Amino acid sequence: MGLSYRSVDLQTDNIKMDLYRGYFEPPEVRGEDDVIPGAPGRDEMGREVDRLLLRIEGYVIGTGADEEERQQSWHTSTMALMAALDRTLASGALVVSAPYLGLASGTRTITARCVNMLGGPAEACMTLQRWSIDLEAVEPIWDEESS
Repeated sequence: MGLSYRSVDLQTDNIKMDLYRGYFEPPEVRGEDDVIPGAPGRDEMGREVDRLLLRIEGYVIGTGADEEERQQSWHTSTMALMAALDRTLASGALVVSAPYLGLASGTRTITARCVNMLGGPAEACMTLQRWSIDLEAVEPIWDEESS
């Protein structure tokens, strides 16, 4: 299990997701410079770490011996993913486990909430669907745990 969200494994035979943004990138900052009318330039003000935007992309695919089994496993996996991405829930744990993303050992965790998700058309007789998922961490620090 290299990537999980709210304890749902995002790298299984049926759910194949990858973290595309938010692991190596720095968090966004907030703050504004002061502009003094009639004076040249600006007075540079401090910035505060604000949030980290994360993007997960991949697909859900059905597996099985025949089309009916593939459709059922696709549906079951899609419903598990949708339950984890429920936007009415409070933030949940996004966990990266070694060796995913080059992590030598252990896990790294960040608490984030789902702010947007976009599913592509269901293809291959309702057995394959691409997803793009945006999460937001308002405490944008990856916690490091040893194995």
